[in-house]
Amino acid sequence: MSAAIDILYSNEARSIRPQFHVEKLLGQGTFGKVYLVRDTSTGKLKALKRTQKWKRTASREVLCMEESRGSASLVAADSIFYSTTPGGFTVQNVLMEYMGCSLQSFLSKIRKERRADNSAGNTFPWIRHMASQIVHGVYELHSRGILHRDLKPENVLIDDKPNGSMTVRICDMGSSKRLTYKDEHSMPYICSRWYRAPELLLGATQYSMAVDLWSLGCLLAELICLRPLLECEVPFCTQAKPAEHTRESGFASEVFQLMALVELLGSPNECEKRGNTTMG
Repeated sequence: MSAAIDILYSNEARSIRPQFHVEKLLGQGTFGKVYLVRDTSTGKLKALKRTQKWKRTASREVLCMEESRGSASLVAADSIFYSTTPGGFTVQNVLMEYMGCSLQSFLSKIRKERRADNSAGNTFPWIRHMASQIVHGVYELHSRGILHRDLKPENVLIDDKPNGSMTVRICDMGSSKRLTYKDEHSMPYICSRWYRAPELLLGATQYSMAVDLWSLGCLLAELICLRPLLECEVPFCTQAKPAEHTRESGFASEVFQLMALVELLGSPNECEKRGNTTMG
């Protein structure tokens, strides 16, 4: 383990309850990091998401997780606690079930197997099984009036058990929002670019559950094709993660993403254009 990682773990561990031992960093995004931790009282592995807390009120992520509790298709919070870093910052800690791997890493593994052996077994049974659980998870959110707003393979977790059963759950409510009233204004710069609905690419600040359905369609297509449906690299762009929005390259990346969309689906007709007139 490198010295930098040692320091990272040391600093993080100092503001995590002694009950949890940090095993490794599972992933990180714009707003937080997720660690694999071991509960020393039970020996069980858990996932711990840590985000800096700016307000004293409960975060929107926590509220959405509380409202979606009880669904077998959504990752729930086992517990939520707050801690203080050595620098004096308040951190929100969300302890969750550890699922094993993401849909992104699962599909990457399948792609490698296919490249090694074109005659690899039929994937349709697991595609249907996984798709059913993902669709049900989106239904569970929408039936509660919650928009996920960042559906992508990284935010779908899989627990592939030795007995052959497979549990799939939607995770990461960091961008989620409850639609409280009609025509509510919301931020358009959400959702990773390859899975972002056309109205969001065009800057709409009023949108509906349809933005999740677009992302869901992209996800289901990726399950079948084993590659992103609207993968779009931006020429002359140095951003580290092409699928994410950054202020510096946002406009250019969205233009190229729209070009990829039109190339696949054709130009929008007049009716479709009129449906995207509420821009920010």
